[in-house]
Amino acid sequence: MTFVLTPAGLTTEDVTEARIDLVARAKVHFGAGVDTKSGSFIGDMISLFLQRYVSIQQAALDLYNSFSRTAAEAAALDNLASLIGVSRLLPLPSTAPGLITGVPATSVPAGSRVRIPGGTFWIIQETTVIGGAPTAVVLESEDDGAVEALTGEISEIVDSVIGWATVTNTDDASVGRLLETDAILRIRMENSLGVGTSSSEGAIRSALELEDNELKLTHVSVTSNRTNFTNADGLPPHTYRAVILPSTADIQAVAEVLWVVQGAGIDSFGTTVVIVVDDQGNDQPVRFTFATETDFWVDVTLTKKLVGYPADGDDQVKQAVLDWSLGIGEGNVALVAGEDVYPKQIECAILAAVAGLQDVDITVGTAPAPINTLPVVVASNEIARFATARVTIL
Repeated sequence: MTFVLTPAGLTTEDVTEARIDLVARAKVHFGAGVDTKSGSFIGDMISLFLQRYVSIQQAALDLYNSFSRTAAEAAALDNLASLIGVSRLLPLPSTAPGLITGVPATSVPAGSRVRIPGGTFWIIQETTVIGGAPTAVVLESEDDGAVEALTGEISEIVDSVIGWATVTNTDDASVGRLLETDAILRIRMENSLGVGTSSSEGAIRSALELEDNELKLTHVSVTSNRTNFTNADGLPPHTYRAVILPSTADIQAVAEVLWVVQGAGIDSFGTTVVIVVDDQGNDQPVRFTFATETDFWVDVTLTKKLVGYPADGDDQVKQAVLDWSLGIGEGNVALVAGEDVYPKQIECAILAAVAGLQDVDITVGTAPAPINTLPVVVASNEIARFATARVTIL
């Protein structure tokens, strides 16, 4: 094998192949009887140049692969994605709506930290002046990704301000995300090439995703009704509905993106209405919906092998349930709005993630102590949410 670019592609050598190649070249140049063993002058020269020779081939291969969607990685894949107008989704913190109380007119600075007692830190997003009643704030997790906070758990003030008395989150946190992986970016690149400039569901979703690093959305799904009758999901004829998260998103920015991609004669549908001024100066209503996040509880019965179950196995089981719902880990795909919950999928995810298990049986439901073993239907504007705190090992 030789280092060569052919119509079939670039061929490179590993260390063993490269050494054989260099030895052969030395014999051609210096004669068939030249000593190329280690310790000889020519042999040592071959060893001296070998690693650099292989490194040059690897650099050439990396450059060659940087133009292939299936082979490019990291920055090379980012550069390739930019050629078709796609950007890697940046990490986002989790967010939760909250309330603060204290002496009226007290100003709580942006960046003030609060926390779940003994747990994760959260940050007040904007400078907020406390009013005469509990005052709304948006809380962001200090770390990016799927940071949990159930309703009421964020209750401790870390960076105290004179006059600021209490803080609490009024709903479960909408989970954020980590930096988009190469594998997911490749899928989005492929999907973006397929949607073109149409106003299909995929094109509308793609338009929101292309602006995602500015919109900071953690979930986007789009459905439509092409019939002349209101469908089972309540969509009127010839309308589409975009369902998004988090609830703290900039609604005007979202509406502007939707208006650009919305087809003439097609109406939007949803519970949030925003007015967009079109290119003729006319006010146009754009509608979309924030997903309803429905809490799910999971009870897990484990059948363990005689050996192999880890000391922290119960915690691993709980984490496996959460990872399954968020699409973290090999084979898992994040739940989207309207996607039903299948208990058997959760059982398989636990068995794949946790060692020392012989069998797993679970029950799921939207209340504690669930009894359901069959798939649970989720409405098209709902998204099922799981948390380790709502997983019980029986």
